[in-house]
Amino acid sequence: MDRVTFSLRIESGFFCLVFHLCTAYLEYGNKLLVDTSKWCYGRWNLYFQSLTEGFSANINTIKSISLNVHKWTLGDYRRAIREIVRPNAALRHEIKQVIQRIGQPYTAIFVRRGDKIASGEAAFIPMSEILKHVTYDENTVFFLQTDDYTVVEEMKALLPNHIIHSTVPPTKRGSYHSPKYKQNVAVPWTEKSPQDAYRETMEMLAGLFVCLHAQHCWTDDTSNVGRFLKLYDDRVHVYPEDYSMNESLHLHPAWSLRS
Repeated sequence: MDRVTFSLRIESGFFCLVFHLCTAYLEYGNKLLVDTSKWCYGRWNLYFQSLTEGFSANINTIKSISLNVHKWTLGDYRRAIREIVRPNAALRHEIKQVIQRIGQPYTAIFVRRGDKIASGEAAFIPMSEILKHVTYDENTVFFLQTDDYTVVEEMKALLPNHIIHSTVPPTKRGSYHSPKYKQNVAVPWTEKSPQDAYRETMEMLAGLFVCLHAQHCWTDDTSNVGRFLKLYDDRVHVYPEDYSMNESLHLHPAWSLRS
């Protein structure tokens, strides 16, 4: 079989496209090439040490890839995501730097606000409600991965005596994430400079792998980013209702991890 290209484009979010890339990888294996020439996040190999970037006569996009829900199981997608989302040296360095700054065992929490809240796709969950589902004590050190610095402030107000680490910059907040804050600070990905896009993507990816290295990790599963954490490692807990993922289910992770 000739090489097959999957074209990464702006039409969907980062992990939505990655999940569809997993389908192509399951179908074509090492014959798969990745075209990132129109991807706003930069080149695939800027972050990962898997897959080859290039072109072929056989072009696939998210709109042309069959979901194959009757062929591939969540177990297949778990294997694929672990094989293709493998941090390269630069990303591993960023992950190591954050873990070294934390310097001790920690519990991670992922909180997605962003466009999921603004679009109404996901409900706004206060940090006080999320913490009701997290196991911790007075000595717990936290790592908070989020796309809204306001979440960090909420958690520090709720737990003033705890150590709380995060990589999200204080400037990342407001209507960038939720109409609740009514601040016009959003910059569409199509308008970001390559440097800003790389910096934000690296921060996101490093934070997610820091979550995966935690003693305990909690996430929601309403976003593809949250589902990535649970798909990658079933030890990740889900709030508000925790569950163990059934690898035998024929589901696509871009939509759901449970029936």
